[in-house]
Amino acid sequence: TIARLYRTYKPMNFYGVVAAVLAVLSVGFLIPILVKYSQTHLVPNFPTLFVCGFVMLAAIQSFFSGMMLEVMAAKDRKDFEYRLNRVHGEHQERKGL
Repeated sequence: TIARLYRTYKPMNFYGVVAAVLAVLSVGFLIPILVKYSQTHLVPNFPTLFVCGFVMLAAIQSFFSGMMLEVMAAKDRKDFEYRLNRVHGEHQERKGL
């Protein structure tokens, strides 16, 4: 429940952490492949290389999802405040009449 609430109210932080973890995992598995490639000019573990690429794509996708959700949440908060001020203004007009 706490994770769901955090994801809802702070989407950039939540998805940013997910993106960072995925990126670190991807780079962590990529480093031995690059070292081996620099020594032999051969890539012995193609499946690991492909998985590193796809995990990095997932990290990038997670980061941009967090960005978009953060913008949407900010817009929703701004729209809520606008509606609240509008209702309050209408209430003040009726009260004055």
